[in-house]
Amino acid sequence: MFVKGMLVKLVCDVVLALCLAILLFGSLAATSVTQAAPVAQETQRIYYTVQRGDTLSSISRRFNTTVDTLMRLNNLPSTRIYVGQRLQVTATQEIVYTVQRADTLSAIAQHYGVTVDAIQNANNLRTTVIYVGQRLRIPSPGAETGERERIQFATGATMSMRSGTVQPGLAMEYVARATQGQRMRVELTSADGSALLGIVGQSDGIPFKRTAVAGTVFEFVLPTTQDYLIQVVSSTSASVRYELLVQILPISSAPTTERIQFAPGATSATVTGTTLAPTPQRYVLEARVGQSMSLNLSAQNIFTGITLIDPSGRRLIGGEYRIQQWTGLLPMSGDYTVEIVNGGQGIVDFSLTVTIR
Repeated sequence: MFVKGMLVKLVCDVVLALCLAILLFGSLAATSVTQAAPVAQETQRIYYTVQRGDTLSSISRRFNTTVDTLMRLNNLPSTRIYVGQRLQVTATQEIVYTVQRADTLSAIAQHYGVTVDAIQNANNLRTTVIYVGQRLRIPSPGAETGERERIQFATGATMSMRSGTVQPGLAMEYVARATQGQRMRVELTSADGSALLGIVGQSDGIPFKRTAVAGTVFEFVLPTTQDYLIQVVSSTSASVRYELLVQILPISSAPTTERIQFAPGATSATVTGTTLAPTPQRYVLEARVGQSMSLNLSAQNIFTGITLIDPSGRRLIGGEYRIQQWTGLLPMSGDYTVEIVNGGQGIVDFSLTVTIR
C-alpha cells in the first residue's frame, strides 16, 4: 500500500509539473513582443542631387545639418560641389524587427509606441497579416511616415486628384494599389511643364515610366497586382507646383453595343461617344444588299478609326490602318457592326455619321 501511495503521489507530481510547464509556455507564447526578440539597427540614407546655384551651406540649411557633416558623409576634400552630384544628406538609424511566433501588428506597434498604420505605411503592407521571420521597419514614434502618400479612392470612384509642390533634387511620391488587367492613367500638369513623372512597380521594381523620359501623361494595362509608386520631380533648380490625376479603370469587359436608328424618312444618323483603348465602342444597324453605306468619323486623334463587319462576321474595313471615312456597296442584307477603335492612349471623344442610300 505504501509503494502504491508513493506511485500515485509521483504521478500527481509529474502531472502538476507538466501543467505548470504548459501554462508557463503558453504565457510566454502569448507575449507578442519580447525584449529578446531579434531587433536590428539599420542605416537609412537620404540623398540629394545638386542643382544649379546650390552650395554645401544652402544644402545643409535645407536638411537641418552642417557643412562638416555633409563633407564627412560624402568624403569631400573641400566644399566644392557640381551640378548633378549625388550627396548623402542624412544617415539615421532605424529599427528593423523580425516577426516572432504569436506576434501581431498591433502588439508590435504598441511595444514600440507607434501606430499600426505607421508600420503598414513604412512596409507597404496592405493588410495586418504578418508571418514569422518577416522583417519590419519600425518608424520613429511621432515621425512622419507619409513621404509616400497612399492614394485612396472614394467608394465607386475611379479617379483621384493630388496637388503639391516638389523641391529641386527631391521627389514627391504616391502609392496606388491596383489589380492585374486594370488600366492606370496618370496625368501630371505644372505651370511650365517642369514637373516630371515616373511610375515604378513596388514589388517587381519595373520602371514603367522613367522621370528622365519625356511625357507627363501615361496610360498602361497593369501587368500584375501590386502597389505602384508614382513619382513627381522637378527638372529645374526651383520648386514646382503641380497637379496629379490618377485614374484606375476596371478590368476591360466586352464592349457594349448600341443600335443606330434612323428617323422616319432620313438616310443618315449621327452618334457621339467616347472610347477608351483598347475596348472599342460598338454600334449595329440594319441594311440591305446593294445599298450604299458611308461612314464619317470625327475624332480627337488620328489613331482612332472605324471597323466595319458584315452580317456573316467578315471584316470589310479596319485592321492595321485606321480609317475614318469610307463609302461602299453592301454585299448582303442584315445587321452590320461598326466599331470605333482607339489605337492610342486615354479617352477619346468622337462623332460618327452613318449614311445609307
